[in-house]
Amino acid sequence: VLRPLFRRKTDAATIEDVSRARVPKVRSKAPACPVELASVIERMLEKEPSARFADHGEVASALAGVVARLEPAPSRQDVAAFLK
Repeated sequence: VLRPLFRRKTDAATIEDVSRARVPKVRSKAPACPVELASVIERMLEKEPSARFADHGEVASALAGVVARLEPAPSRQDVAAFLK
């Protein structure tokens, strides 16, 4: 079950938490997530902009590399179920 990482009583409190808190490692919340995919997700969530991907093209390339190494390759239904 996916839950928001930051949900407080007010928007201001949520924004403050987002700016100060550390995001938990992906696999601590989703142990079945492949390590390579977790690395891509964690890079997208980096607080420091220079540590993130430069643009959506870099994200797409990184994700394509992850998918290419998965065996067996996930079906469209697998991907849709994962995203729900």
